[in-house]
Amino acid sequence: MGSCNGLQLANVVLGGQCGPASKGKEMGIARDICITPEGLNHPIHQGQNLKFSALCVHRDHITKLAPGAIITASNDL
Repeated sequence: MGSCNGLQLANVVLGGQCGPASKGKEMGIARDICITPEGLNHPIHQGQNLKFSALCVHRDHITKLAPGAIITASNDL
């Protein structure tokens, strides 16, 4: 699993791309993260609420997903 910089670095190393977040930075707590349909049966989200919050610090986002990667949860930012 990756979030913030770890997610961005892994994505780029695996062939994806990142760039500045068009909706601005997200600092402190990322709210309203929703599990995607692909994430519903993924073990990383087992027992987790369908909507949750997480600590974060980032001002970039993924602009192109690495081949073979899936998004298991995200929010509007």
